Amino acid sequence: MNTDRGVIFDMDGVLINSEPLHFLATQEILATYGVPMSEADYYGRYIVYSDWEIMELLLPTPRRDPRRPRPRAGGYLELVAAGIPPFPTVCSS
Repeated sequence: MNTDRGVIFDMDGVLINSEPLHFLATQEILATYGVPMSEADYYGRYIVYSDWEIMELLLPTPRRDPRRPRPRAGGYLELVAAGIPPFPTVCSS
């Protein structure tokens, strides 16, 4: 009888790389406010910030209009639902 047990806690970047999905969702939200976000900017300047911090940095208070609909937070979840491939090294035997 095998008694080996273990738990894997997947912190992003260990088993999967969902960062490209965060970039696409962030880019989509910013675009609704007319703020462009290039992949180079995201990975070069903003990857160290949380999604909310990026919004705070790039959408200063005066630009927020309460009459404007809030961007859908579901964009990221829709991207995730489409699938996130694992890192190649995770699937190798």
